[in-house]
Amino acid sequence: MIVLLVPATPSSFAGSPTFPVLPALGRDPAPAGGWLDAAFGWVAGSVDAAVLAAMQVIVDRIVAPAPEDVARIRRSAAAFLEPEVQRAPEAFLDAVRRDGALRSRETYRGPIADGIRMDRQIDWDASDPMHVEQWLHGDGGARATVVAVHGFGMGSTRRDAYALFAHRWFREGLDVALYTLPLHGTRTPSDARFSGERFAVPDIAAMNRVLRQALHELAALVTMLRAETGAPVGVIGLSMGALLASLLASRDPELDFVVPIAPPVCLGDIAWRFFERSRRRPEIASAALDRDELRASFRVHSPLAYQLRVPRDRVLLVAGRGDRIVPPEHAHALWRHWGEPDMFWFSGSHLAPVGRRSAEDAIARHLRRCGIS
Repeated sequence: MIVLLVPATPSSFAGSPTFPVLPALGRDPAPAGGWLDAAFGWVAGSVDAAVLAAMQVIVDRIVAPAPEDVARIRRSAAAFLEPEVQRAPEAFLDAVRRDGALRSRETYRGPIADGIRMDRQIDWDASDPMHVEQWLHGDGGARATVVAVHGFGMGSTRRDAYALFAHRWFREGLDVALYTLPLHGTRTPSDARFSGERFAVPDIAAMNRVLRQALHELAALVTMLRAETGAPVGVIGLSMGALLASLLASRDPELDFVVPIAPPVCLGDIAWRFFERSRRRPEIASAALDRDELRASFRVHSPLAYQLRVPRDRVLLVAGRGDRIVPPEHAHALWRHWGEPDMFWFSGSHLAPVGRRSAEDAIARHLRRCGIS
């Protein structure tokens, strides 16, 4: 999740026919399920709400821009509000070219079950190599590889492996590649106070560039693994990782499976929710971006701006009934946009893993339907 506080002003952008706009997110509730699901969802949602309140304090103190910085935020967004970018956001995503084969350095980490763990440093960018922890079966005969992509603020491979069910996939005979997002985990700058802090700086252009970098790294990683193994490769992503998995599904029709878990589809809407609750709103309320402009500024990496290229039967959307970090309307919007692929609702929320096992089993069933496990 990315947090950016922006001020609200009357907009010259809103309603302009020059700009295609993202579909509005409704207020679609999660399916009710049984009374136990509803009860668990309420409890889990309360956990999310409490953490959101704490996060709001941190955002107001650390991330929120000072009034004098708001003009800089407007400048950082300006290029993304241009009509040509709004009409063809894929041009921004495509504006990365890299020639030559990727070089990879492997470091043995130790045994795991019937296989080994390896660290891979892949020189996508010499100043910031891609980091992947791979779990490989000893016989080299895995039926497929799961590329697992964590969310904002994560990046510890142990916690990421738990959150993305990596041990389950490995036990079922699949290799696992735990990808670390830029500015997270081992890629966290030395002066950052926590994993992902530099990812959340109030600079729209910088955020968009980092997300584009992550998308291209993932695409390169999938291509590399496909060539190395000759076996199926798919992506399971959580939260911000789910957004990237969803974007990759709009670019690589050969993905063998795609499982976005709690996917945010409009970061502008999420950032706006923080602004509305901010205690600092009065002091910055006279400056630059309104909600429509903010949504448009991040449109270049919204899955709602692109068409699904992976066959729908390879897709499973997963969302939590009690999610208050990425509310259910995000998953609903992507489900509709993608032509209503399979979807599974578990009882928990973004941060409370109630019903975690049911989600894990649903993903396992989906992989079996895809001929993977």
